[in-house]
Amino acid sequence: MGLINRVLLISSILLLTTPLNGTASTDLAAVTAFRDTIRGANSLTTVPAGGVCLIPGIVCDPDTLRVTDIVLRAGDDSPENRALGNEKFHFSGDWTGLISDAVCLLDQLTTLIVTDWPSISGEIPPCITSLPRLRILDLSGNRISGEIPADIGKLTELVVLDLSDNEISGSIPPSVAGLRSLKLLDLSNNRICGEIPSGIGKLKMLSRAILGGNQLAGSIPTSIAALRRMADLDLSMNRITGSIPKEIGSMPVLSALSICSNQVTGEIPAGLFGNRGLSYLNLSRNSLEGNLPDSFSPESYFFVLDLSYNKLTGVVPNSIKSVKYMGALDLSYNNIVGA
Repeated sequence: MGLINRVLLISSILLLTTPLNGTASTDLAAVTAFRDTIRGANSLTTVPAGGVCLIPGIVCDPDTLRVTDIVLRAGDDSPENRALGNEKFHFSGDWTGLISDAVCLLDQLTTLIVTDWPSISGEIPPCITSLPRLRILDLSGNRISGEIPADIGKLTELVVLDLSDNEISGSIPPSVAGLRSLKLLDLSNNRICGEIPSGIGKLKMLSRAILGGNQLAGSIPTSIAALRRMADLDLSMNRITGSIPKEIGSMPVLSALSICSNQVTGEIPAGLFGNRGLSYLNLSRNSLEGNLPDSFSPESYFFVLDLSYNKLTGVVPNSIKSVKYMGALDLSYNNIVGA
């Protein structure tokens, strides 16, 4: 039996036999199993004399000595990183392996960051949804495959979910609606398909949803407009169809909206041009039709307004001349007079 199989067997036994309330000793066993499934992690191979809390990349509660954070970012030991105090969390080399399910033994874990290791693969352990205190789950920039755990919504304390730049497939689980504390959702640049669940409108704390570069289909759920804290919504480079819900134009703090490179049809909602906070709007490379709404506000401040490669017609509206600022404006490859 190979090393990884032995470790997986040990960690599975631990998951079945360890009480719900762990100890510093069970944390040591979990971290040992976790690190043994990552090859090339030389700085993790030996437990210091002072215990698990002195292992680079591991943070413990100073009172209980329980593991609270695992932070393993690809980087280097440059003078810049050392000057910033980052050398404890940035590692060099070519790490390979997978995210062991032994991490699920760390019942006090609040942060799990393993990022930018293109040779770390495998799937997200389904048992990760049993970590009641987890607030940050960042596995971006690896080669993780499989699907998002179906019951991800159990992580009700989760604030950051970043699985971007991997090879994750399947759909966004409906249970995502249970992530009541979530502020950042980044699933960009994967192979995620299916529709955007309507339950996303229940994530009242969500301020950034980055879903671009996938295979999402169906229409944009109207419920997304209920997210009053949403500032950055990126649905670009998917297979989204249907029209843009007019309610999106009324989102009070929306500053960036990208729906480019989809199959969206219909007309541009007038509220988008009149939304005073919106400064980045990219609707290019769709099949939008009709005239440009004459609804620009004198308070509008656009760094980017890209409506190119659509089927828009009519003339450039007079109200566009009244905006406070217009940076990059692209109306090319339409049938707009005066563009």
